[in-house]
Amino acid sequence: CAIVAGSTVKCWGQGTEGQLGDGLATSSATPVTAVDVDFAYGIATGGTHTCAVVQGGAVKCWGGNGNGQLGDGTTTNSNTAVAVTSLTDAIAVTAGELHTCALIKDGTVKCWGGNFVGQVGDGTYTSVNAPVSVTGVSSISAISTGRYFSCGLNSTGGILCWGDNSFGQLGDGAVLGNSLVAVSVPSITAATALGTGYQHTCVIVNDESAKCWGNNDYGQL
Repeated sequence: CAIVAGSTVKCWGQGTEGQLGDGLATSSATPVTAVDVDFAYGIATGGTHTCAVVQGGAVKCWGGNGNGQLGDGTTTNSNTAVAVTSLTDAIAVTAGELHTCALIKDGTVKCWGGNFVGQVGDGTYTSVNAPVSVTGVSSISAISTGRYFSCGLNSTGGILCWGDNSFGQLGDGAVLGNSLVAVSVPSITAATALGTGYQHTCVIVNDESAKCWGNNDYGQL
């Protein structure tokens, strides 16, 4: 998906769960326009869902919703955009395979969707179909989600992660121990950018080098 001139959104590829947002549940090899998504300034694609931050700090999502990842209070798929419940002042959005997180203007993070390994970060294993606050995070300036985990970059250059840690992708030194709340990556103190993959995490630090951790089956570190 891409934001194009005029701040509309166009998507292409697999669309069988409505993730292209054009009102259909069919795939497309060329870009189609997402319905009812105007003035978008942030976008994220998940496993089978898509979300956009729109004017005013609201978030709209479309596509697969079996785990509540659209955030509209239901678990019903939608092939057009639906508004995330009670979410305002968002400045960025990121999507995992079955969950979604938004960065709020005050530096907090809210997540929703599948939560079976703690990827929503509210201290439970309960999936939610509307936003909940991530426990113990503040002053966050960037967020990124992997398959079943989430991470945030805070204003001091530290990294906090939560959720699946089966390959060490949370970076806290523990393996095979999911975290239901955010944990700090102890060796990172001056990160300037953050990115997450399927089961690994990378940051750029202030000397412009990169550091990575997590699954390395394909040399991704």
